[in-house]
Amino acid sequence: MTKFIKRRLSVKERHKKLTRFRDRRKSLKAKKEKFIKSKKKSKCCKCHYVKTNDKRGKLRKVRGSWGHCSYDMDNCCKYKQTIVELKQKGGKLKSLKKVRILSKTKYEEHLKKRITKTKLNKKQNKDLDHTLFIKYCKCIKNLKYSKKVEPGSEYPICTSSIYNKRGFTPPKNIKMKCKMYR
Repeated sequence: MTKFIKRRLSVKERHKKLTRFRDRRKSLKAKKEKFIKSKKKSKCCKCHYVKTNDKRGKLRKVRGSWGHCSYDMDNCCKYKQTIVELKQKGGKLKSLKKVRILSKTKYEEHLKKRITKTKLNKKQNKDLDHTLFIKYCKCIKNLKYSKKVEPGSEYPICTSSIYNKRGFTPPKNIKMKCKMYR
């Protein structure tokens, strides 16, 4: 049996070996990247950005349907990304009868607190705003189909009775939001 004796490499030989190893690693990395790019071109995930309906109109990333597309969008083929406008949600009209509102006692308590300008927490404020809005919508629906009131005058009557007389400012675009309810 022969024994292999390890001999110590000289500095030049070691340097040559290291440079060859580095070059091979770089070439393998380049080949891998090239292969991934070609795969992405053939099977693009078609990820896209969606404009949100905010005031600022931010872009939100939407993941494609392909498996290689990760949620953090690292694998996404960035040259194919498109911007899509979000469509307004239409859908079914909500019923005013089935909508949940505050009970009469809680409603009166919250109203007194708001009129006297004592603090309400976020949930109480939200609930009170919602009930006021629903009462406004119900008022409009009742006056719209009554023959006693002229057409078109139901909006100022309801805003004054529910918001203005109590010293509240009506929310913006409340008339359009009421059209979502039947």
